[in-house]
Amino acid sequence: MSLTRLLSVPELVVDCLSHLSASQYDDASVRTLLACIETCRSLGQIAKTDSLWAPHYWVRYTRDQGLTGDWYSRYVSRRRRDVRAVSLLNDIISTPSKRDASINELVEMGDLAWDALRMEAMCQVPDEVKDVWAKEDKERRTERWDGIGEEWNGGDTNDGSAEGPDSRRITNDWIQRRWWAKQALGTMARASAVHSMSKVFSGDKPHPTSPENARIFEEGIKALSGLMGANTAEIGHNYDNLARACSQYLESTGISTDPRSSVFDLKAFSAGVCDWMVGQGFKRATVGHYYDLMGHFPHKFMTTNRSTLPMSLVYTFVALVTRLGLRASPVGFPGHVHAWIALPDSGPEWEDGSLAVDVFHADSELFLSKETLGEQLRELGVPEGQRRVLMGPAEASEMVFRAANNILRVQHQIDHSLSSEARAAALYASATTFLIARPEAADASRFIGGIMSVVKEYFPLDTEPVLARALCGLLIRDPHQSVGFQLRHIVDRLKQDFVEVNGRGSVQWWVGLVFRHRKFGYMGLVLGWDKECRADEEWIETVGVNQLPRGRKQPFYSVIGEDGGTRYVAEENIVPLPTAPNEKGEQDRVGWSNVHEFLINSAWTIEQTFSRVEVDEELGRAWFVPSANTAREFPGDTEVGRAHMHRPANEHV
Repeated sequence: MSLTRLLSVPELVVDCLSHLSASQYDDASVRTLLACIETCRSLGQIAKTDSLWAPHYWVRYTRDQGLTGDWYSRYVSRRRRDVRAVSLLNDIISTPSKRDASINELVEMGDLAWDALRMEAMCQVPDEVKDVWAKEDKERRTERWDGIGEEWNGGDTNDGSAEGPDSRRITNDWIQRRWWAKQALGTMARASAVHSMSKVFSGDKPHPTSPENARIFEEGIKALSGLMGANTAEIGHNYDNLARACSQYLESTGISTDPRSSVFDLKAFSAGVCDWMVGQGFKRATVGHYYDLMGHFPHKFMTTNRSTLPMSLVYTFVALVTRLGLRASPVGFPGHVHAWIALPDSGPEWEDGSLAVDVFHADSELFLSKETLGEQLRELGVPEGQRRVLMGPAEASEMVFRAANNILRVQHQIDHSLSSEARAAALYASATTFLIARPEAADASRFIGGIMSVVKEYFPLDTEPVLARALCGLLIRDPHQSVGFQLRHIVDRLKQDFVEVNGRGSVQWWVGLVFRHRKFGYMGLVLGWDKECRADEEWIETVGVNQLPRGRKQPFYSVIGEDGGTRYVAEENIVPLPTAPNEKGEQDRVGWSNVHEFLINSAWTIEQTFSRVEVDEELGRAWFVPSANTAREFPGDTEVGRAHMHRPANEHV
């Protein structure tokens, strides 16, 4: 059939083109459609058919940002923004002086940059080390649920295979690309969360029984996750899915979900919701997990930490029942939080047609009577005149502040399953909430130092958009609150870009070198060096530095071992790998298996320090290539490392 005759039946052409598979990571189908558009006007018009472009749009983008127009135009518009977002990320990776301006623009782009950066945070890595980031990538892929998050309740897991194969090439900065993309996403989330949290604690407070109070409670607790750098945009979407599934369950068991129906039973409804929650894994934490730090944050207690705390279970209960048409709020009862639920048109007083639901003890004493609550308050010594307020629904801002305070109180509980980054992010989230909620408090300034140290060590892109623009801008509105000006002063100090440049001089080894310790035999990786030992005198005396043949005046190297331990090593104890073959032809070599061990045990440190890893299995060589920051601090080391990788096979250091 000729092209002319084929084009005379556009439905047939559309049907053929509709079989082009949509992929998040492979543009082959999109390129085919674009080629059709450029072939001739008639085919071009057909190739722009809405039904052809919608699948390609939605497989790539989770955030629509209110764009209008046909799907082809939306797709092209978003891809142009993707190009800009990736260009800004490239500047962040390669040019430290452009980082503030680039991250500020990304924050302003907001949702329009999110999906592109999310893909960069999951960029391709060599097959030999893919498992290092497998868990992290899975969490990113499953942030938005099509179902009800079955994978978090023992169901089938979504490994992302439905998105199609990833045909993207491995970039020459794959370590840094992932790390800086992740940093940018976290900064964007925190900047947005500061604004969200400020709304919780500003303006007129809605009545505790109102739907608006429940909405603010949901947004405020969700902002805690945002302040940790988590993607909060999908939390509401996922709770929508959970509410629909809960409604279907209730109806299947004969429980009415229509609060205006004459057969609606509030007690049966509440019990049914709690039963469904338990069936989905939303239940009280066991004693050993009651103090799990991640149990305070929605992005975790709706996934990996469903066995969780009273506040978190109440949050889920309130989110579900308000979506099903009821009124609900948390109750700030001393000890632990429970929920208040009422019909949408019950009386003006909170007691009218309401129930107190102890979601945390859903398996024992679900409903709490007014008499029981009053007796508990009496035993706690609460004056009778204050008891009614404590038994009723609480203001959202009060409960969000209580949640943040709970996080601060459990910080001393050491959870070895958490990374130092996660613990720091949790402290950052709670301290920032405290500053927003109580800037006038006498002890507010004590949080500033903690925030500064966390940002400096873990979240370097936050200085300008989160601290200087969002948080300082919020706190210095009141000239009587000195905490805002204290924060501004420290932010200005953080922004001073001072880097000590280390000329190599007589330094023999280089950053990125993999070596064997001459005395203790472990394999290590050089992170940096000093031209002579800079440790304190006590350490020098303890380890016997002065007894070394070259003493303390030789270069010393900051290193990590394969086991993830950090050490400070004298130059004379470093044996570069690979070694020259001995008389038996044996040789100490480096390969991908060693690189894998370094990454498994020290991913955070390596991500900050290096851009990629080059491995020559045949020659037994490996080189961790310095990042832009590291190369700026040790400017000669990159060339030395490159020369090492290109030495002839029979030449050894």
